[in-house]
Amino acid sequence: MRVGQRTAATNGYTFKQAKRISLSVPESKIKQALDAIFKTDGKLVKTDIETDKRLGVDYYYHLPNGKRIGIDLKVRQNNHRKLVVEYRWYNCEKKAWLYASQADYFLFVHTNNETYDFYLVKASDLRELVEQLEPDYDRAWIDVDNLTAAIMLYYDYDAIKEINKNYEYAQV
Repeated sequence: MRVGQRTAATNGYTFKQAKRISLSVPESKIKQALDAIFKTDGKLVKTDIETDKRLGVDYYYHLPNGKRIGIDLKVRQNNHRKLVVEYRWYNCEKKAWLYASQADYFLFVHTNNETYDFYLVKASDLRELVEQLEPDYDRAWIDVDNLTAAIMLYYDYDAIKEINKNYEYAQV
């Protein structure tokens, strides 16, 4: 199926739209997790689609002291709890989100649609991790319609501690 193709299987949405809907996380859960991580009552603001496309920022989290933090949300519907990083694209001009995003943090969410595990990783720390440590394994995601491929790197979340960095965790 082509990316823009609409079918009954995706309820009239394109494949990408249907994937985004099926992997959506309630904003109240995101705010609850960020409040727990930052130990404050911040304000969560969803960005418009243009900001998301241009900067790779899904949300801004405003702290009471006036600081604004850009968040790039990465939702995973699985049980393996791996830090999965889109590292490089081949056969196209597209930049992997690891380097394209201008967010301050990546917020990884693992869900089974009942519980949500949030891992907040500073963007610069994640870039440093992939440059310094070999992944546990890697995989290619291939778009056969466009003959492009994305290289995905897989790490345990604790791997970031090996480069003297850290992540924050919250479960809601």
